[in-house]
Amino acid sequence: MKVIGLVHSHEKAFFPESNAYRKYFKSKEDYRVEIFNSFDEASKESDCIIFYCGFLPFWKNCDAKLIMEYHSLSTGRWPRLKNLVKRILNKRADGYIFLNESTQTGFYFNSVSNYCYRSMGYSNYQVPKSLDSLEQKIVYMGTVNRQGVLSTIKKLAALGFELHIIGGELPEKIPNVITYPRMSQKDAYTIAASCTFGLNYTPDLYPYNIQDSTKLIDYCGLGMRVITNKYQWVYDFEIETNSCFYNVEDVITLSSFDEIDQLPYREGDYSKRAWEEVIDSSGVYRVVSEALKHN
Repeated sequence: MKVIGLVHSHEKAFFPESNAYRKYFKSKEDYRVEIFNSFDEASKESDCIIFYCGFLPFWKNCDAKLIMEYHSLSTGRWPRLKNLVKRILNKRADGYIFLNESTQTGFYFNSVSNYCYRSMGYSNYQVPKSLDSLEQKIVYMGTVNRQGVLSTIKKLAALGFELHIIGGELPEKIPNVITYPRMSQKDAYTIAASCTFGLNYTPDLYPYNIQDSTKLIDYCGLGMRVITNKYQWVYDFEIETNSCFYNVEDVITLSSFDEIDQLPYREGDYSKRAWEEVIDSSGVYRVVSEALKHN
């Protein structure tokens, strides 16, 4: 049985795909997945490594076959230049997993042959809906430091919504807002299940507006109603799933939360975004198998 080693490049980042990979490959008789904190340890104990980039310098020794997974483009100042620098300095791999075509071309990997696209998915945790779930409760999972997030939270709280912020520290106390520290995905899902709405707010800026919103996909998987700002990825996701989410710009103009049902909304079909479906249809299995064929 071949061992696939997963290595995280950022200790504080969440990688829900790790558990999804472990569950998926467990159903395959020829592979077993292990998660490592050290690249060197993974190199010794694995037949193939999936490394979540990050930076892995080309001079780093690797005894195993290497799959580089690129799921987010560089941010901040000079993002495209940073992408190019990573492309030049990162170690060459035996296979690649990209979030989408924009991520592949953004890192200048136009000529690689063994690759696939693998979007983000949601976990099928059996989280019971809270019996005291209130219509006006909203959950937001993630950082609040991005442009527009904090002001949106304040406006929704002023309408009478009760907001539950998971994993983001507020710079000030805001009425109707309850905060929680970083926690496991399953615990976050449990809190989210007590709310009716899930809030996504992503700046309409490169590269955020062309990358999957993990929190929005999670909300859909939990059967919540989504409130979001609209940008290219959201429009594409609505078309993909035949859905129509609440536009946060419309919601914040309401007199109170009681009026939200007056706004257009349509539930979609999100079944293809369950992790097992995402991985199975992505070609990850093919990329790993192809990498292991060559000595």
